[in-house]
Amino acid sequence: MEAIGEFSNKVDGRFERIESDIVGMKSEIVGIKNQMVTKAYLDDKLIDLKADLTVVMRKEDHKLEALTRLLASKKVITENDANNILSLEPFPKAIW
Repeated sequence: MEAIGEFSNKVDGRFERIESDIVGMKSEIVGIKNQMVTKAYLDDKLIDLKADLTVVMRKEDHKLEALTRLLASKKVITENDANNILSLEPFPKAIW
């Protein structure tokens, strides 16, 4: 009986240590969850980035269009060349 009592005390001590370790891990997991980036957050940031990049690309496209039209009007390039340049992606323009 005494051996069983001693064994149960050792097992109880081990369980208490395990329980305290689990409590510590739970608090660490809560901290990690609070700092973790979610998929929705990343999706929103990527959408914002795509919109920002599109705005920059449109500005550059307007510059290219203005330059192409200027070169065509000064007869540096032909109208056919200007139309070919302006019809390229990502923002193709209609032929003049």
